[in-house]
Amino acid sequence: MDEYAEVVKFTSGNSALNDQQLTQLRDQVWNTYVNNKLIEHEAEELGLTVTDAEIQSIISEGNSPILMQTPFRNEQTGRFDANVLKKFLTDYEGMKTKSEQMPAEYMDYYNSLYKFWMFIEKDTPSGKSCAKISSTAEQSDVRQQNHRQGRIRGTYQ
Repeated sequence: MDEYAEVVKFTSGNSALNDQQLTQLRDQVWNTYVNNKLIEHEAEELGLTVTDAEIQSIISEGNSPILMQTPFRNEQTGRFDANVLKKFLTDYEGMKTKSEQMPAEYMDYYNSLYKFWMFIEKDTPSGKSCAKISSTAEQSDVRQQNHRQGRIRGTYQ
C-alpha cells in the first residue's frame, strides 16, 4: 500500500493524499493484488513463466504502455528510452554516495523517482504474464475453431 501510495503521489505531483484518495487507493491495491494472484495462478497452471530476458526485452523495446507513463523519455521522440533510464539509474547510484552534498528537495525527487521505477519494474512481469495468458487463450480458441471447421467440412464432403 505504501509503495503504491508513493507512486500515486509521484505521478500526481502531490506530497500527501486525502482520506478519500487513500480509500480509493486501498481498493485499487486490493483489486490489483487479487488480480495478480489470479494471473499468477493461471500462469502456473499453464506452465507460463516470464524470464529476466523477456523483462529486459520489454524495457529495451520500450513499447509497454506502462513504460510510456514514465519520465524516462527521449526528448526528440517523446517515447520511452532505455538509455535515459540507464543514465538515471547510474546517476542515482552516484548520488546516493553524495546525498549530504545535494539539496534535500533534489534527493527527495530522485528517491521518489527511483521508487517509482522499482514499482514499474516489479509490476512488469505480471503484465507480461497476463499477455501470455491472453495469447495462449487466443491460440487455443483458434485451434478449437479450426478443429470444429475441419469436422464440419469432413461431415459434408
